[in-house]
Amino acid sequence: SSKSARKIRRPAEFLKITDDTLKCFEMCLKINENDPQLWVENGSFAYNVQSYCSRYLKSQSVSPKELSYAKLQQNKYSKIVHKCFNRAINQTLSHEKCSDADNEDHDDEHWLYHYMLGKIFEKDRGDPVVYLTHYFKSSICLYESNATYPIKISHSNPSLLCIESLELFYRTNAAIIKFVERNSNIRHSTGLMFMKILKELAVCPFAVNRAKINEVLLKKHKFSGEQSIQTSERYVQEKDDTMKITSQDFLQAFTTANSINTCSSTSNTSTSTSSDTDTVQEMSSDSDSDCTNMDEDTFFGLAGLVFD
Repeated sequence: SSKSARKIRRPAEFLKITDDTLKCFEMCLKINENDPQLWVENGSFAYNVQSYCSRYLKSQSVSPKELSYAKLQQNKYSKIVHKCFNRAINQTLSHEKCSDADNEDHDDEHWLYHYMLGKIFEKDRGDPVVYLTHYFKSSICLYESNATYPIKISHSNPSLLCIESLELFYRTNAAIIKFVERNSNIRHSTGLMFMKILKELAVCPFAVNRAKINEVLLKKHKFSGEQSIQTSERYVQEKDDTMKITSQDFLQAFTTANSINTCSSTSNTSTSTSSDTDTVQEMSSDSDSDCTNMDEDTFFGLAGLVFD
């Protein structure tokens, strides 16, 4: 009906409702703060509200008072998203140490935690090292959850985690493109990092349709003896060196990215998790040439060489 589709013109009216909803989540977490699903629901809700504030700030007819209020709410809910999904990761790790029957369900959603953290870091214009690392971790979790990578995806009847894998592959590429579009000059170290990522994306399991097949999955499907099945315990153990993609190899892509923290005057990585901080701190500093700038034409020209 027209009443149910009524648009809320003033953000204060909508944000008042969201504050009441947020209080309900807080009460639930006080009752049971060890349930990762509660943290995920709270974080997903906060992310939607943050997105609303972000879209509202981009509208033209915004008064200074409403602009200031929406900006405060945007920062508020952004912090909630960081908190919730970081807690979800910690709670999941705690569950994995126990012999709980629900562990498999938690593992299946582990990719979502890193995916949402990557999205919120990207929306906050954080360090690309941080959110690209989260996207990579999310893709690894999908792989370990036996995600499928079909050549053609049926949206009416998709196979296991194939749409999620497509979203991660698209998001990683799109994040690099958006960063290049926003910045007329790109630091040399950042450009090298992007080229390394693009090169490894070209041979990742999704790109080459090479899924992980374990004993459980084999029992669910019947194969005839005439079928030729190319399987591997893990794609990181492939014999072909060009197909090797490990987390260590990916993190080496960020070897020169440590100069970003010293050359750039601003950084949004203060809210990153301890694991992300350790990753950035482990990067070795390169020469002063990493602080030189690289324009877009030069970057895309070098990036094209990756696929030659």
